[in-house]
Amino acid sequence: MKIPAHTYLKSIIGLSIVASLTACNMPADSDVRAGANTQEAARAAPPAPAICSDCGTIASIDQVKEKGSASGIGAVVGAAAGAVIGHQVGDGRGNDAATATGAIGGGIAGHQIEKRINGTTYFHVTVAMEGGGTRSVDVETLNGLTVGSKVKVVGNNLHVAG
Repeated sequence: MKIPAHTYLKSIIGLSIVASLTACNMPADSDVRAGANTQEAARAAPPAPAICSDCGTIASIDQVKEKGSASGIGAVVGAAAGAVIGHQVGDGRGNDAATATGAIGGGIAGHQIEKRINGTTYFHVTVAMEGGGTRSVDVETLNGLTVGSKVKVVGNNLHVAG
């Protein structure tokens, strides 16, 4: 049996049309398609958060007690109190020695007590910075800050990072 020529022709035209339509849906270059997907992903991804150069986490806190200065009033008051107490001991020359010793000891003790009363206490805080490295700040009060708190260093002060 012989198949008429026009049947072959119809088949070849039909296959050509199907091949042409299929080629229209195929990308000419797979790299172009991959590039388009990368660009779409970049547009869809949120930008990386900016690093705060003054922000960080408290790494350590050290309490520092610093002695203050003495005006001499503590030494004078201490010497007078020591002399009175020393005068209560013994009699004669022993009494004079006890009074002198009490005055000297009281003066030294009064001087140290006055320095301690006039002293200050502060906190030496070390902050591990977001951008790397550390910074140290001395503050009078912690205001609830502890090791691990997120803070922002502003001059010589710490603020809760928020």
